[in-house]
Amino acid sequence: MYAVSKTDCDANTVHPLVLAVLGQCKMFITEKVEGLQSMSEREILACGNVLNSIVENIRGLIAETDQAVAASQGRASEVTDFLETFQTDVRSQELTSVCRDLDSIESRIGMVLAGDVSQVGLSDDPPIGDHQLSAGQVMLF
Repeated sequence: MYAVSKTDCDANTVHPLVLAVLGQCKMFITEKVEGLQSMSEREILACGNVLNSIVENIRGLIAETDQAVAASQGRASEVTDFLETFQTDVRSQELTSVCRDLDSIESRIGMVLAGDVSQVGLSDDPPIGDHQLSAGQVMLF
C-alpha cells in the first residue's frame, strides 16, 4: 500500500505516518465488512424467501395427501362393506344349499325306511352335493 523510505523513518515522521496508514487500513476494512454484511443480509433474505416458498409447497402437498388418504379410506371402507355383504350372501346361499341337500337326504332316508326304494335317487331329484344317484341306488351317510 504505502512505501516508506529510510529518510521517512525518523521518530517525528514515523508516528504520524503509521497512524495515517492505520487509519486508512481501518477505513478499508470497515468498508469491506459493511459490504459483506449487506451482501449477507441480502443472501439471508433470499434464502428466507426460498425457504418460505418450500414451506408453502410442503403445506400444499400435505393438504393434497390428507385429501387423498381420506378418499382412499372412504373407498377402502366401501370395499370392505361390499366384501362383508358378499361374504354374508355367499354363506347364506351355502347354508340354503346345505339345508336343501339335508332335506333331500332326509326324504330319501324316509323312503328307504318306509320300504319305498323305487323313488330314491331318480335322476330328476336334485343332486346331493356333487353326486347324482341313479334309479335303484341308495346313498346313506
